[in-house]
Amino acid sequence: MQAAPDRQPLILSFLGSLRKKDAKVYAFIVLFLSLQLLLTLAKFKVTPFYLYGMFSEIQPATDSFRIKTILVDGRPLSSYHLPFRERLMFNVLTDHYVDIRNNGNTDVLKTRIEKKYPWFTTLPVYPSFARSVYNNPGDLAGFETWFRQKLTNTPAGQSAIIIRQSTYYFNPFLSQFVLIQHADLAAF
Repeated sequence: MQAAPDRQPLILSFLGSLRKKDAKVYAFIVLFLSLQLLLTLAKFKVTPFYLYGMFSEIQPATDSFRIKTILVDGRPLSSYHLPFRERLMFNVLTDHYVDIRNNGNTDVLKTRIEKKYPWFTTLPVYPSFARSVYNNPGDLAGFETWFRQKLTNTPAGQSAIIIRQSTYYFNPFLSQFVLIQHADLAAF
């Protein structure tokens, strides 16, 4: 008759053999796992492990959608012919620019950090952190100049740029899209 195999969980078996081979690595891993477990139980969202709540927001079903268009001198930018990386860069940068403008010319990251971690703003390193990480209102004018030159390959001030958002409604009975509204998010 054979002896029953050891029913020890794999992680405990691993830690036991690691403890025999290298005590420092064992101590580091046990400390890391313990700290991670405590932070998870306290509902802190820390990497490298994430809480389910970070990704569990319910997305409501919608029958409308938005399309953002960049207009150069009144004509839509032909983004379909741009390389994927450039098209993605334009979309991300214009989204961030519009968010900053809508936030009173204050970086959205700054607002978020100051709201979520107010204790961080009292640290002595915060002023230098803020100068090096956040976008300042003066940076927006520099972005506008750079963006205009990037889109048109012309000197600054010669082309009008409009970031427009169009909202469409999908009519399931007619299987067609109906334009609801245009909204100019930014113009420079």
